[in-house]
Amino acid sequence: NKIRDPPVEVLGQGRDATFTYFRRVRNGQRSRELVLIDMHLEHLDLNWHNLTILTALELSGNQIDRLPTSILQLTNLQTLKASGNRMTKIVDSNDLSALSALTRLMVKDNNLPAIHDHLSALVNLKDLDCSSNKVSEIENGIMFCTHIKRLQLAENELLSLPKHLFRIFDIQFLNASYNNIRTVPFAMCFCADLKELDMSYNRLELLPQDFGNLMSLQYLNLSSNLLRALPESFRHCTSLQSLLLNDNKLAVLPPEIRRLKLLEVLQAKDNDLISVPPDIATLQKL
Repeated sequence: NKIRDPPVEVLGQGRDATFTYFRRVRNGQRSRELVLIDMHLEHLDLNWHNLTILTALELSGNQIDRLPTSILQLTNLQTLKASGNRMTKIVDSNDLSALSALTRLMVKDNNLPAIHDHLSALVNLKDLDCSSNKVSEIENGIMFCTHIKRLQLAENELLSLPKHLFRIFDIQFLNASYNNIRTVPFAMCFCADLKELDMSYNRLELLPQDFGNLMSLQYLNLSSNLLRALPESFRHCTSLQSLLLNDNKLAVLPPEIRRLKLLEVLQAKDNDLISVPPDIATLQKL
């Protein structure tokens, strides 16, 4: 169970940082969680075979480019947090099947250019945060992560959301704000469990005609787009509690909004509205 010497970037921080490193690794050997946050780590050189008990690994706030293949020894790992690094690839391997127990993967604020096919091996993934990266492509493999419930893609370089993304029928929370997305694929309308959708700060000009199929939606943010109208099927989104439409090009709000009896928040500032349907006054929770 001997712990390897800390990397030079830790030794260079002095005695306190070195002691903290040893203490955290020792705790990781004894418990199920290893926390090495904000330690300026560039590389991970650990005796991973002494850490196979780990179910949680926290590496946020370092300078890691990619995780070594030796991390694949952590077959019990359920949570991996590596936000705020310099990652261009998550693991230096295209076969992640050894990490199939992962349910949470948090890699926001890195340099990832895409969500690659090798994530398809993470079949138990429920929570994926890839926000604040450089993602411009979502490859087909993600559709095999059928248990994802929370997906965060905000602040990337996406021009569209591929239809295969919406083969994940269990998805409940999707944040794709602050991209350059121009269209929403019809396939999204099959995600009947979707409860929260944030598509604000994109380039959307219209929504699919069957958008109203999303009858579980409770929160919808479409602010700062180029929408000129909402589809008639919108009246079927009867679970909506918050509807944010600020900074679009809407000339009218559809009278069907009166059917959204649970609506508590309605915002439509900075549009081209000519009038507001008088029936909105009948929404008692507004």
